[in-house]
Amino acid sequence: MFFGLMFLSAEFSKQLWYKIGWRTENPNTTPRNSTMEQSFQIGSDNTSTKLGDGCYHIFLDMGSNVGVHGRFLLEPDKYKRAGKAHAIYNKHFGPVEKRNNSDFCVFAFEPNPAHKARQLELQQVYGKLGWRYHFEPVALSDVEGNLTFYHQDNGKHNEWGFSTHAYEKEREGKKTNETVRSIRFAKWMEEHIQNRIIPEEPNNKDALPPTVVMKFDIEGSEYEVVSDLLFSGLLCDVVDYAFGELHPWTTSLMEKVIKRFNKQKDGNCKTKRIDFIDDESYLMDRIPLPDVQNRTGSSTEVQFLSATRDGSCLEGKGNRAITKPCNQSLDQTWIIYQNGVIRNKGKQKCLLAHKTRSTLKLANCPSDEDNVHAKYIFVYNEYHKTIIATVSKKFESITYSGTTEDYLATGVIDGKQWNQDQNIIS
Repeated sequence: MFFGLMFLSAEFSKQLWYKIGWRTENPNTTPRNSTMEQSFQIGSDNTSTKLGDGCYHIFLDMGSNVGVHGRFLLEPDKYKRAGKAHAIYNKHFGPVEKRNNSDFCVFAFEPNPAHKARQLELQQVYGKLGWRYHFEPVALSDVEGNLTFYHQDNGKHNEWGFSTHAYEKEREGKKTNETVRSIRFAKWMEEHIQNRIIPEEPNNKDALPPTVVMKFDIEGSEYEVVSDLLFSGLLCDVVDYAFGELHPWTTSLMEKVIKRFNKQKDGNCKTKRIDFIDDESYLMDRIPLPDVQNRTGSSTEVQFLSATRDGSCLEGKGNRAITKPCNQSLDQTWIIYQNGVIRNKGKQKCLLAHKTRSTLKLANCPSDEDNVHAKYIFVYNEYHKTIIATVSKKFESITYSGTTEDYLATGVIDGKQWNQDQNIIS
């Protein structure tokens, strides 16, 4: 088709796309309902909050089904047969030894209500491990609104084929459909991934540079979504590599489009390639989820604010605890466990006090949760407004400078002490 070969000109002309009539709206205008709804915000009414802030690497799982591609990335040892996915992750995110799950954010988009419970369970379990897995129960499109989706296989293959396209056999038989909400994915990417705040240093010092990988398996909507990403400039500006599956009613045109794109030599486009790769080696995913039932008991997420120095908070940086201007980053979010362990949510390391020296650092968290060494155990004292180390008889307190000093004899507040704020974005 001449159109399929020509529309990817050097400038990716938006007006040509519009004039030929393949869109229902002028691409130079913002589609309807472009403001992201509450579900895309992290516990806040502030629409400027980006979900991508604090994410070093990002994996966009478009058409996630039950989330196996996210699991391939975060739990590679459990999925030895997922060779195609591992090859992609190893190439673009680095081999396993150069990756730390705390450096990743996985965004999983799946509109099928049949998979919602599983996705939420995955999000909850990974959250307890400190891994950032964010599920969105929406369909992806180039406009926002509602779409009719069809169930195709009676659940035989984990509801694959759930799409806006009813196959011939579905038309002949009994139809089962769902009305689901759709978002313009290019707009979501602009609001939450483009220009995100990237951590200055990864948790793995050998990590590759920050990378965004996008997987698409959106049952025929890939033509609208990928083309919209191209013409909006979001693909070239945000995504380093994309791969996915094509579907019969879009294959011919998409092959021409992507073949032309892969030949482009635009130095301003960071997207290396778009490949047709699909790894369904664990379609049903019967691999058990990580056991988090007994991880360090109950916990509380807090932020430690300097008692007298307005705007300064305790932050994890490398293997140290320092102070920085307060923000809503994961590096300033601390999890206090029932057994006294305090873990930094961003660095995924725990506070550790030296037994004889007045030093404090971040170290790998204790593996034996029932027999934790005293150097990992702390108490937040509400009266003295300080964090107290129990490693010695002195019960030294954590100071503003990140060292420890003798336990304070009075309740006088000075610059060495901390207020505890539990009203944080988690």
